[in-house]
Amino acid sequence: MPLTAPDPIAVIGAGPAGTMCARRLHEAGLPVQIFDKGRGIGGRTSVRRHEALRFDHGAPFFTVRHPAIRERLEAWIEMGAVAEWIAKIAWVKDNDTRPARPGPRYVGVPGMNALATHLAEGLTIQTGVRVQTLARGQEGWRFRDANEREYGPFSTVVLTMPAPQAVPLLASAPRLKAKVREIEMLPCIATMLAFDDTLAPNYDAAFFANGSLSWAARNSSKPGRPSAEAWVLHAAPDWSREHSLLPREEIADRLLADSKAQLRPICGEFPKPSFQRSHVWALARAREPLEEGYLFDAELALGVAGDWCCGNRVEGGLLSGLSVAEGLLNETSRMD
Repeated sequence: MPLTAPDPIAVIGAGPAGTMCARRLHEAGLPVQIFDKGRGIGGRTSVRRHEALRFDHGAPFFTVRHPAIRERLEAWIEMGAVAEWIAKIAWVKDNDTRPARPGPRYVGVPGMNALATHLAEGLTIQTGVRVQTLARGQEGWRFRDANEREYGPFSTVVLTMPAPQAVPLLASAPRLKAKVREIEMLPCIATMLAFDDTLAPNYDAAFFANGSLSWAARNSSKPGRPSAEAWVLHAAPDWSREHSLLPREEIADRLLADSKAQLRPICGEFPKPSFQRSHVWALARAREPLEEGYLFDAELALGVAGDWCCGNRVEGGLLSGLSVAEGLLNETSRMD
């Protein structure tokens, strides 16, 4: 099916991979529409708000190593969507605490989802669309959402959600489905904390090699955030798996109790939070990401991308989305 057909391309998922893919296709002059099941966009870079506070409760920052993403970074910074996070970050293993490898590390401004918002600016986006079925007919691709509303036709579809969510939509593409269903996704519990008093931590953030935590960050240390004392803790995969079915109101208390010793060299003893809330990312990262970077069936005009295809990092999602878009454009050129 020619990608130059008048029907638009559908990108399902509005995280870094989806918005990067859609932006590149739009730059090339192809009609594209983005769909996402959430109320907003951002995917793993989503932001949770509580009154005046913002919590980057998904991906806390991103790094840039690949030349294709580095080429775009300066523009994102100039537009104010991204800024460097100059922070004092620790690496903790058992009783050993030392400075982490230096950056640079980048964040969206005023929240991590700002980059996805910037990439999607001016594009057609529909949120609150939970795709249930995807089928290809003579006119192209169509899908139905959870409310039985039908969308399409589309010349091409790119799926950028976590692998287990993509599997049911790949019934028409058994080759792609077989590869995607091999991906095991690990959970991560994010706990958001706010304090009435300003703390004086030894570090702004920390990576943890073992124990109940994998990450802790003073969200208010990032550029463009409110100054109120706000922290985000990420539980390790094993701890997350063991505690994800607890009532949400119990998870934060349990994680704080279990991680007290880990947090002590970073910020001393936390006082009682004035606000706490936990979120379970059931499909946070791939145990073993795909090596291909993206998948695409040219005959079906169906692609799959995401950070789980490309190293689990935010940059991996951006690169996967950019790569699948370039693959579509190369296919367009070949067919012209």
